[in-house]
Amino acid sequence: FLHGSIFKLEDRSWREIVTSRWHRQTTVARPDLKQLEPGLMQEIRPLPQKQISGTRRLGRVPLQADYRTTRMAALHVPQGTDPSPFVPAGSFSSNWKGYIRSPLNTKVQFSFEGNGAVRMFVNGEVVASKAQDLMNGLQSDPLDLIGGLNRVEIFYRSPHSGDATFRLFWSSNEWRTEPISPHLFFHDKDDPRLLQSKLNRKGRELFARHKCLNCHRPKNPRIKFPEASIMPELSMMAPRLDKVGAVRRSGWLANWIEKPSRIKSDAQMPVLLKGSDSTQQAADIASFLVGISKSSPVETHNPPWLHRSEIIGRGENLVESLGCLACHSIDDEKDSGKGFLGDVANAWNPNGLVHYLGNPQEHQEWSEMPDFRLSSSESEAITAYLFSLRQAIDESPIGDPQRGEALVKELGCANCHQLSGFRSEAVDPPFEKIRRRAWSTGCLAESSDLRGDAPELNLNPSERSALVSFVQDSTDSLRRRNWAEFATRQNRRLRCWSCHGMDNKGPTWLPQVSESISEEIATIHNKVPDLSWAGEKLQQPWMEKLIRGSLPYKTRPRLTPRMPSFPAFSKGLSLGMLQQHGIGESTSEEKTRDTGLHRLGKSLVGSQQLGCVQCHPVGGNEALAGPDTETIDLQYVGDRLRQEFFQRILRDPSRVIPGTMMPSFMDATGRSTLQSILGGDGDKQGQAIWEYIQSLD
Repeated sequence: FLHGSIFKLEDRSWREIVTSRWHRQTTVARPDLKQLEPGLMQEIRPLPQKQISGTRRLGRVPLQADYRTTRMAALHVPQGTDPSPFVPAGSFSSNWKGYIRSPLNTKVQFSFEGNGAVRMFVNGEVVASKAQDLMNGLQSDPLDLIGGLNRVEIFYRSPHSGDATFRLFWSSNEWRTEPISPHLFFHDKDDPRLLQSKLNRKGRELFARHKCLNCHRPKNPRIKFPEASIMPELSMMAPRLDKVGAVRRSGWLANWIEKPSRIKSDAQMPVLLKGSDSTQQAADIASFLVGISKSSPVETHNPPWLHRSEIIGRGENLVESLGCLACHSIDDEKDSGKGFLGDVANAWNPNGLVHYLGNPQEHQEWSEMPDFRLSSSESEAITAYLFSLRQAIDESPIGDPQRGEALVKELGCANCHQLSGFRSEAVDPPFEKIRRRAWSTGCLAESSDLRGDAPELNLNPSERSALVSFVQDSTDSLRRRNWAEFATRQNRRLRCWSCHGMDNKGPTWLPQVSESISEEIATIHNKVPDLSWAGEKLQQPWMEKLIRGSLPYKTRPRLTPRMPSFPAFSKGLSLGMLQQHGIGESTSEEKTRDTGLHRLGKSLVGSQQLGCVQCHPVGGNEALAGPDTETIDLQYVGDRLRQEFFQRILRDPSRVIPGTMMPSFMDATGRSTLQSILGGDGDKQGQAIWEYIQSLD
C-alpha cells in the first residue's frame, strides 16, 4: 500500500490538475462500445507501379486490399517480405481506422517514427501530414481529446525501397512520449470487409492445420511452394509414429485411429477407415505400430513408484503450479478446447508418459505441448498423479500387424506422420485439380454418400464453408509468410494468454489454482510478466532464447511457475511480436562505449543514491532488502531489455507496469530527484545506469 501511494507526488494542487483538463469540444458522433472490439481495423493495399513512380494518383488502378485487426498502429515489414499473407511483397499502403478511448478530456500531441509518408485525422481534423520518405521527428500540434471514444484514421505509405516501419506515439502534460497502449484502441467489429478477411484467414489456417498439401501435392513444379517463404504452418508434421506404440496403449491407439473425434472433439486427424470392418482395420494398424516400437527403450510395464502416495501428492502440486490446467481439464471430459487428463491411464503406459513429458518435441517437432524441462522424478510424480485419477482398462485389441502395415501404406499415413523407411502408396488428386472442383464431392462434401472414399475431416459447417471459400479464391496466400500474424496465431494456439496477461486481459489460469499457490505466484515481484509490451520491451535474440529454452538462467529465480519452451516456434514468435510493435530484428544491442558514465551509473544504483540495489541483485549479490522484494538481477537487464523501453520504464514505472513496486525518480518533465548529478537530468542519469548495466558480464 505504501509503495502505491508515496512514489508519485504532484507539485500542483487538485484545482490546477482538474481545470487543466477542461477543454471546449465540438460534438462527435460516437458508437456504443457494444458495437466495438479491441484493436484497429487495418487496410493493406499494394501500390500500383505508376503510383510508386509518382505519375498517377493512388486509387486510379484498382488493386485488391486486405483487412485485418491489429493491436496498435504499428508495423515493420522488412524489404522483400510480405506486408500481409494476402498482399505480395512490394510497396504498399496501410490505413488504420477505429477509435482511441481517452479516460478524460485531455490535450495530447502525436508523434511518429519510421519511414514512408503519413497522414492522420482525429475526429475528422487533420493532425499530421507528411509526404517525405522520412517521418522521424514529425509531431502534431496540441490536440484536444474528449473523454471516451475519439475517431482516428491513419494513412501510411511505405517507402519506395528498404524496410517499411511505422510507429505512433503520444504525449501530454501528464506523461512523456510513449506508444499508445493497445487496450485504448477499438474498431467496428461488424465491418463486412473485416468479416470477409476473417473468413479468408480462418480457411487458410484450417488448410494448414489439416495438412491438405501433404496429400494434395502440386504436380506442376512451377507452382511448388518454396520452403523459405511459405506459411510456416505448412511445414508442421503430425507426431512421429516410430515410437507411438511404446508410449501409447494399443486399445487407445485403435480407438483413435478408427474415429479421432470420439476421443478429442477438435481432432485434426481425419477418419480414414470406412465400412463394417473399420474396427478391425484400426486394431490391425495399432498392432503394427506396437510391433515396430518393440526396439524402443521405453518400458511398458508398471513401475514400482506409480502408486506411492507421497509421489502422487507431489505430482498434484506440480500439475497446479506448472499451469497444466490452463490447457487441460481433469473433471470435465467435454470441456471445450481443453485436453482431458482424467483418462490418461487408458491412453498411455506410465513409462511412456514419463518419456514424453521429458521431451515432447522428440515425438513432434511443432508440438503444442510445452517442454517444462522436467527432471525424471518430476515426470514420474505427474504421471503417478494422473494415473491415480482413473484405473486403466485393458482393451488391447487383437490385430494383424501385416495387414496393418499394408493399410499404413495404402492410407498414406506417412504423408503427415514421420515414419522411417515408409513411403505412402496413396495417390490423391494434385493441388491444381482440387482448386477447380465444385466441392460437392470429396473430403469437403457434406454427406458420406457424396464423400465416397475420401477422408472425413472433422469440420463443422462454418469451418467447411471457410475452407471451401479459401481453396477457391485465396490459395496464393500460402506462398507468403508474415511473422506478425504468425505470432498472433501461435499465441492463441499455444494459449500464452492463459499464464500471461495481455492488453488488460487475463491471465485465465491463475484464478483456477489453489489459494496457497495463487498467493505465492501473485507476490508483487513474482507475478508472471504481462505480454502487452513484450515486443517493445525485449531484445529479439534474448526472447528467442527464452522461448527456445536455451537461456542459461532463470530471470526470476523465486517465481513458482516455470516458463516452458517451444523450440520450433521461437524464431517466428520473437520476430512477430517485435514486428507488431513496429520494431525489426536485431542481432543484439551493442555494448555501449565507455564514456565514463558507467562509473557514475554504478554509483546511482547504490544504496546511497537511487537505491536500485535494495530490490535488484547485482551480479549474484543479493538484494539488500531481502528475498521478499528481490527482483531481476541487473546483470541480465542489458541483454534482456531494449534501451528505449528501459528509459521509458525509468521515467514512470507504474504507468508501464500498473501495480509495480518500482518507484519513479523523475517528474513529468524528466527532472530527477537527484538534482546534484548530471544537472538533475533524469534521462542522462538513466543513460548512465544503462551504461553500467551494459558493463556487467
